Amino acid sequence: MERSFVEILDMPLDEIKAPQALPIGGYLGMVFGQPIFEKVGEKQTDSVVFFIKPIQAQNDVDQEQLAKVLNGEALQDRTITHRIFVTDKSKHRIKKFLFDDLGIDGTCSLRQAINEAMGRQVLVKLNHQPSKDGSTVFENVASTAKVQCCDLAVPSAVVCCLCGDHDRSALALRHLEPNQAVQSAKSALRSNGT
Repeated sequence: MERSFVEILDMPLDEIKAPQALPIGGYLGMVFGQPIFEKVGEKQTDSVVFFIKPIQAQNDVDQEQLAKVLNGEALQDRTITHRIFVTDKSKHRIKKFLFDDLGIDGTCSLRQAINEAMGRQVLVKLNHQPSKDGSTVFENVASTAKVQCCDLAVPSAVVCCLCGDHDRSALALRHLEPNQAVQSAKSALRSNGT
């Protein structure tokens, strides 16, 4: 849980520590809040910053390291910052994130698509990047990808039918988009009394 401004001001200095970077690997996340527009660097390059709440670490994340880094904090209390530069030469990158990864309608404008990003799920692959002075390590978004139904954090009683590795008999989620699959799973669990 995040501390208030007053609580932070009352903290002893020896209790204040820099947060550690999340371990390298994949995370299921959700874009939250409105993205912000910033100019960064010496050339004041235009960029859009998206904030992603990690929901679930994927299998390639070292679980022991994750528990150590979180130190009792919930994964969902962390924020992954994803900055995408917006120039004529890099506009394809933001299009990939919005259209391919978040599934936003390709007929809307880039501005409209950016505004529609909030609440969408995405797979984020993190790596680490040292600070310029080498004193700390930051998490860096190495890549993003579209969430497939079998990537979703759903109860084990739910069966994914988009993936051939799962049993199709328990719940018909066949050919649903991930957000539809989650809603179907929740409805099925509620009707079963779980």
